[in-house]
Amino acid sequence: MEMSKILVGNFAPDLLRLMYDLGVASHINLPKDGNVEEFQAIWDRMRNYKPQPAVLLASLVNSVSSAEALARTGSYRTWNDF
Repeated sequence: MEMSKILVGNFAPDLLRLMYDLGVASHINLPKDGNVEEFQAIWDRMRNYKPQPAVLLASLVNSVSSAEALARTGSYRTWNDF
């Protein structure tokens, strides 16, 4: 629940960048090599359309293996959590 609020919040790109810089991202099951720049670009384009958090989360994924790892984690197992 809280992660979905972070992803669509006003400071999402800055918070995600900080999470990756501090090493917190791996502890909350975000992709290890998250593409924060791509997240920022999509967040900037979509912010007026109120995107689903899952769309923004998917923008952090760089590879198929990262997507599979994200899908296997318990905290993001179902998109209904968003």
